[in-house]
Amino acid sequence: MIKKHYRFDRRICIFVDVIIALVLAITGFLNFAYDAVIYFALELASGKQVQLEIAAIILLGLATYVQLLY
Repeated sequence: MIKKHYRFDRRICIFVDVIIALVLAITGFLNFAYDAVIYFALELASGKQVQLEIAAIILLGLATYVQLLY
């Protein structure tokens, strides 16, 4: 197996991409979780809407996990 050696600027770009992806994932988690809690607590939406918010949190978690694996 050949090990790739990236130039310094390429490594910086990869690092910045990973940081941006993590920030977006964290803010996405917070947004969906906040919506689910507010909808549930204030009964602003049906149970189906809360289920969709929870499904979005799970899918976002899976996407983040897969991204961190590669």
